[in-house]
Amino acid sequence: MSFIPKHTRFRGYQLVSRGASFSYWDGENFTLGEARLTDENVHSIIHELSICGKDTIDTLYISSWEEDHCHPDELWEILTIYHPRTIYLPRVGPDPTNAGQVRSLKIIEEFKGPPEPQVYTTLNIPNAVPWAYCDVFCGLPESANSNDNSLPVLFHTGNIGVLSVGDLESAELSQLVSAMPMLNEQVDVYILSHHGSSPSFNTRDLIQAITPSVCIALVDRDNQYGHPDPVVQQRANDLSYYYSTKDGDVVIETAAESNHGNFKLFNYTKNGNKLDSIKEFTSKRMLRFS
Repeated sequence: MSFIPKHTRFRGYQLVSRGASFSYWDGENFTLGEARLTDENVHSIIHELSICGKDTIDTLYISSWEEDHCHPDELWEILTIYHPRTIYLPRVGPDPTNAGQVRSLKIIEEFKGPPEPQVYTTLNIPNAVPWAYCDVFCGLPESANSNDNSLPVLFHTGNIGVLSVGDLESAELSQLVSAMPMLNEQVDVYILSHHGSSPSFNTRDLIQAITPSVCIALVDRDNQYGHPDPVVQQRANDLSYYYSTKDGDVVIETAAESNHGNFKLFNYTKNGNKLDSIKEFTSKRMLRFS
């Protein structure tokens, strides 16, 4: 099998309010990561869709019911404006005592989008085969800790493999994820768990096991909770290249016309108004098929 160049884009969006927002485009399908649509990221999302030749999103991925990942008002806007055909939900249902989380699920259940919107929950998540041309769900046990019920997904249908794990934070789950061999061979970009906190999950062993070229902390501009944890940031710097969305968007792209299998990272600062740096990396997909 040979390497096939594909135009692929990842974008981590800057927010002012606490939370996470990103997108992944594999040259055909556009995934919006997390149900956040704010004054800060909406124009960037519109711009990203335009670059990708899209006016709707194909998949909405929600890693956690927490409001910084799934805000009910913003969720409603995303569904009614962008009409996703597929929705990935957290592995466990919302907290029944949390009105916002319950409302989010009700909004999804009442969503009248495409003829048959596919909503994947813990009961019907497909068992993806490693290397198959689909997203890979990392199976983990249910936990009493809501953060540890985040939905981890490997997006690798393009020429960049991106691992999102939501807010996972326990050492036990970190060990389980570290032991998944497919991640070592596929992950180019690791979205650090819990906005770059959770040092018990974002361990040196985990980062060494999945060997990402890039670690990204999706953090808000005002840094209300002091993310990322300095210990996690140091680990990411020691074992990879660390970036965050605190000062601006982070854009990663491969070009379809490139035969080299490289991808470029564009790091923006000054609230996204200045391109601070560009760095080039080699895609693991190219290395596997070369």
